[in-house]
Amino acid sequence: MAAMVWVLLVLAGCAGYVGHRLYSYPGGWAYAFGGAYARDRQDLAAARRRLRGLEREARRELSDAKGHVRGEESRHRERIRTAEQRLRELRHPGRGELLESLGELKLHQHQLRSGARDIQLAGLHISYEQSPGEFTIQIRGGLRVSYKRGQYTEADVRRFAGRIEDAVTHENDFRKQRRSLIAEAEAELRRVRADTAPKDSARSQLVQLTERQRQDKRLVAARAELEAACERWYGTSGHRPTG
Repeated sequence: MAAMVWVLLVLAGCAGYVGHRLYSYPGGWAYAFGGAYARDRQDLAAARRRLRGLEREARRELSDAKGHVRGEESRHRERIRTAEQRLRELRHPGRGELLESLGELKLHQHQLRSGARDIQLAGLHISYEQSPGEFTIQIRGGLRVSYKRGQYTEADVRRFAGRIEDAVTHENDFRKQRRSLIAEAEAELRRVRADTAPKDSARSQLVQLTERQRQDKRLVAARAELEAACERWYGTSGHRPTG
């Protein structure tokens, strides 16, 4: 069975080769395979190889240039997205990044979350207390969060309370600077949007390359050479080959 498969594959390959040969050198078996026309086939094949080689080189250059354009366009869009994201975060800080959590309290960059309740850090005051059975973080507004001894240590709770106080200080500073930071971010977004020089340069290079290839004397000469070879083959065989 395996031998039969190999035989069929070989036959298919041979049939493909013969078909391609007859298509490439039209006019019949003698023209495609006969020794009398070997020089004519070589002439046509050489003209084809030269043109196809130059066309492959041109396609590769064009593909690289188009890839450069796409890359610069993508980088420009990414710079805009980054600047827009920065501006959104300043205008609408939300909770911000999760910094740390202890028990039911979750400390975010701009808010302290207790269960489903969000508490703004700006202007927040907290205090630390302890009793024989628990440690407590007291938050202005009547919220008390307790941590049972044995489950939490005094050091853990004190450190977390200190982390909250540090986050409050940073948030207060952020709020003071926020207006100027927003103005800077808006200016940066305008600058990034206007900075199209890299992608404009890449597009210009693509246009120049396309025009240069259109006028490439090597390609023009190779196409003329192949056309002449096809005409000679037609004059010999009475059948015009494809390029």
